[in-house]
Amino acid sequence: MRWMIAYLEDDMPGMEAAVDDAPSYSALDLQKQTAHWFVKGDRLRVLKISNAYSQRYGTKFSGTGWLAKMMLLMNALKDAKHSDHSAALNHFYDGSPVAELQFIVLKQSGLSDSECLRLLEGADPHPNKDIIRSYFKKNVLEFNHARSERVTGRQSGMIQALQGLLRHKLIKTPVALGQKDMKPKGR
Repeated sequence: MRWMIAYLEDDMPGMEAAVDDAPSYSALDLQKQTAHWFVKGDRLRVLKISNAYSQRYGTKFSGTGWLAKMMLLMNALKDAKHSDHSAALNHFYDGSPVAELQFIVLKQSGLSDSECLRLLEGADPHPNKDIIRSYFKKNVLEFNHARSERVTGRQSGMIQALQGLLRHKLIKTPVALGQKDMKPKGR
């Protein structure tokens, strides 16, 4: 969550701190580390973390593995004339379970909002995806509707932070910053 907030605020020192502070090497921590090195453009580190993830958790679908392969396909995703463009699109659409990572891919691609929307139109409908679509459309009504329809239950801290900060950017709601740590003393 801290990493996503720092990412959306273009706070590289904050991103670095979120990655460096107390790495747990859990599945979500490895996903955060992969996202960080993806943003920094370090293919070798992304692939290394993705391989470590596969060794620890197996080869079933993971955001970590999806993002590592997406990194190799970024140029093809951005260029409709690229020979691997349809493979890149298919892989992008396979990332439906990790809308927060798809958002990072789109932001890092350098594509315009309308080009990002074009890519999202082929993605499976999903409340988290609808939140991202409406953000790129700058449509407050659709955004609020998508937030009310979003998946309830377990969601990663990244998607929760993304939803809140996109809401702030789109609707100009206040963001609670500087909250004191709520952990009990001695932990």
